Amino acid sequence: MDTELHILDVTYETVRRLANELDRWELTKRRWGRHQADRQRRPRGAGVITHRPLERVEIDHFLLDAHVLIPHGAGFHVQRAWLTAALDHYSGIVLGHHLSFAPPSVSSVLAVLRKAILPKTAALPRANGVSEPVPVYGIPDCIVVDNGLDLASKGVRDACFALGIEIVYCPPRVPWYKGSVERFGRTINQRLVHWLPGTTLGKPLRDVEYNPKKDACILAEDFEALFEQYITDVHNHTPRRNKRGVPLERWRRGIEEFPPRLPVSMDAFDAAVALAHSAKLTQRGICFEKRYYNSIQLGMLWNRIGDKQRVQFKVNPLDLRKIMVIDPSSDEAIPVPCTTTFTYPATLDYHKAVCQYAKEHNLDPENAEHLSHAEQALRDSIEEAVTRGKQTLRRAKAQISALARREAGAQATEESDLSAEEYDDELEAVMAASKKKRTETA
Repeated sequence: MDTELHILDVTYETVRRLANELDRWELTKRRWGRHQADRQRRPRGAGVITHRPLERVEIDHFLLDAHVLIPHGAGFHVQRAWLTAALDHYSGIVLGHHLSFAPPSVSSVLAVLRKAILPKTAALPRANGVSEPVPVYGIPDCIVVDNGLDLASKGVRDACFALGIEIVYCPPRVPWYKGSVERFGRTINQRLVHWLPGTTLGKPLRDVEYNPKKDACILAEDFEALFEQYITDVHNHTPRRNKRGVPLERWRRGIEEFPPRLPVSMDAFDAAVALAHSAKLTQRGICFEKRYYNSIQLGMLWNRIGDKQRVQFKVNPLDLRKIMVIDPSSDEAIPVPCTTTFTYPATLDYHKAVCQYAKEHNLDPENAEHLSHAEQALRDSIEEAVTRGKQTLRRAKAQISALARREAGAQATEESDLSAEEYDDELEAVMAASKKKRTETA
């Protein structure tokens, strides 16, 4: 018996109607998985609501989309910078930040905590030429972080316990749990970094005849000064979405009603935010990260406890010029200076970056002659890059100052509810006009 197959006469409109009746969340889940379905189809509410400064501080790491020049021996090498930022959720102000050229580590987190908590005594210049104190400081009640090994390390947990800070760890792959600092990372790239020479533009450049490393011409210290100027003059005076007022004014009004907490003493604070290590004590002293530390007091301790006994010591990641050795009998902290000469900034992240660069290029970071000879060939190209970097830095500072003046004029009244998207469009127009003018001049 022959069976005939009959093809149903189905119109396009019928297929379209049936497809539109499918649940979009279920469809995305079947195609890409539950995580993508939640990200694309999950209803978004108001999020976390805070009522005062320092109630919730979000911390995260970002690999910035720009290459900068880092001094190394007799020349420079080109590398992208890591940014660790602490953002106050209530006001949106940047409490502290730390730029390093080594991957994120415990030292980066402790460094940004130190900068966020301590008062900023220096007065930073505003666009109108009048210096303004930076009233941003205080111990946060709660910090919100990822589950990275550096953020979940014992050093960070001990520091927060000593300072009375609660740590909240976000679930994996849910960046919206700390959306404020995540958005800040994208904003800093789009509004500042992507306009600098040496930028990667935040995307692969394999098919484009553009090498960001060759265009890099801004020194690391100049880049940090430019970043500070942007935070002070632009970010802290830019209105946030769905929040009345600018971050700096919201912060000032908040701390008038809820004064920030400060450490009881600097000694206790230094001990809390320092890295704890142990090493064998020898006649040469203590060796830490290929640097030796020794003093008369440490020699007396060595004579008392014996050779090659392990001792505990504390390290400030922002200053490797001395360590604090703990006397095992009295728990007294003994300051011990470094006996090895530093030829570059004495920070732990910078030191690790130098050692990593030396390892990759078969160099010895402790041998100045070796480095000088190996990097002699870089000097001509570096001098030209530095000259271009100074010109670029002046142009970038002028553009940031112009933006700051525009923001100051926009917030003269309470109507400063300029959204982030409108600000982005305005900034892009200013930068494009400036770039067009430079091209026509050239």
